[in-house]
Amino acid sequence: MAYRVLVVDDEDEALAAIKRAMRKEPFEFFWARSAQQALEILGQERVDVVISDEQMPGMAGTEFLALVRERFPETIRFLLSGHVDSQVALRAITDGWVLRVFQKPCYAHELSRAIHRALVLRAVADDAERRTIMPAWLQNELLDDLEGRGRSPEETARRVRELLEEASASGELEPVLDQLEEALERVEARGEMPQSLALQIWRMIRKSRQRLST
Repeated sequence: MAYRVLVVDDEDEALAAIKRAMRKEPFEFFWARSAQQALEILGQERVDVVISDEQMPGMAGTEFLALVRERFPETIRFLLSGHVDSQVALRAITDGWVLRVFQKPCYAHELSRAIHRALVLRAVADDAERRTIMPAWLQNELLDDLEGRGRSPEETARRVRELLEEASASGELEPVLDQLEEALERVEARGEMPQSLALQIWRMIRKSRQRLST
């Protein structure tokens, strides 16, 4: 059964751009031009992922996604915004309305990657299944992130930071940290990472561990 993704944006051009960018993805898509229309779809259809623009008439994306969280808590929620307000984005993430905020226009591969990653995290929520599935999946994901072929150190650090944010929001931070440490040690041992970048990522890990202990 294909995962189902609902995209909400009042701009036809924005919807068309996402349709073009995601046309090869193995998802079933629903499209809505308003929060009200989206809520009607959610009331009638099973939806796994909701992606909403922030600036919409009638109801802002953050308000809509907070309502979606209340009515459909199992959904994975992402916010799109052409003008990201850092305070709004921080509140949306910390209050659990959304898993991540993307600035428009966003890259299709980043959006797709975030969707796939969130779906996997949700699918392996069972402890027994997590122990067998998550380590192998995370090792592949993390090694890809850390090796950073063709990417700058800044981009690699950003990818790791986003992964930790997503894992924290989904309640999977501890197993992700365990696997991140193992992957980082492997990459360091092969001499494939600048020392300054490795130190930066170790600091991220330490801060995340501190959050777990509080």
